[in-house]
Amino acid sequence: MVASPPYSLQRNRDLQLRWRLGHMATPVQNATSMQIEQSARDGCIVLTLTGDLDIAAAPEVQRALLKCLARQPDAVICDLSRVAAIDPVCTAVFTAVAHRPRSRWPDSSVLLCCAQPAVAAVLLRQGMPRVLPICDTLDQAVAQALSRPSFLRERLRLVRTLDAIATARWFVADVCQRWQVDELTETAQPLAGEMVTDAVLYEPTDIELIELRVELRAVGLLVAVQSGGPPQAPPEAEDNPDDNPRPGSGLDMIQRATPAWGVRRQADGSRVVWCILRRPA
Repeated sequence: MVASPPYSLQRNRDLQLRWRLGHMATPVQNATSMQIEQSARDGCIVLTLTGDLDIAAAPEVQRALLKCLARQPDAVICDLSRVAAIDPVCTAVFTAVAHRPRSRWPDSSVLLCCAQPAVAAVLLRQGMPRVLPICDTLDQAVAQALSRPSFLRERLRLVRTLDAIATARWFVADVCQRWQVDELTETAQPLAGEMVTDAVLYEPTDIELIELRVELRAVGLLVAVQSGGPPQAPPEAEDNPDDNPRPGSGLDMIQRATPAWGVRRQADGSRVVWCILRRPA
């Protein structure tokens, strides 16, 4: 008769299995020695991790990152200087945060910094530099987070008519030219037109104005359209058809053009459709 493994060993196996299946388990109390310290730096939140980033610690780190992002700072910087080791599987924490749910407004960037050589090697092998900026020092991370000049942001208010569609396309093309990102014009123009079309034709509202926002940030070009007013039913009672756009619809076109996009119902009832177009390497 084969003896059963000790509970702690079986617990670790269960956690690892759940993680690899994509179901991040919540560790038992005191199952991880990871310590997370939070501080502020020039409008950014800095999370300093101490310990090994393993299967047990990963959910705690992800929760801390998402909690900080919910406060919408300029950036959340993850200081890895005190992380001695990282399980390659656990780099999925940073991938999940970088591609957090579409319902979230993408105002805050996430950066990693100060990784020890062994940790940096794991991040490199897992392709993290393609997902998030990785800086050598905290000072470099803060500088990169704040490097986006505030004037590289434009807003245009449009009257909710069919003429707004052509105006939106012209406006985006003009902004791309002035900001010298002409390589994004061919994609940004039609996507902006589809967003405004969606707001004009399909968003039920008595509000006559639509706001088009274009912003150049480190990760690419943000294009967003805000429209509408208080929904007819409470948001929690509504079905959200935007989670599964109709084939051939404007939102379907946006989904096929870029993985970084989303729809959010604001506290005032208005609706924001957004996408981020990344600059060619």
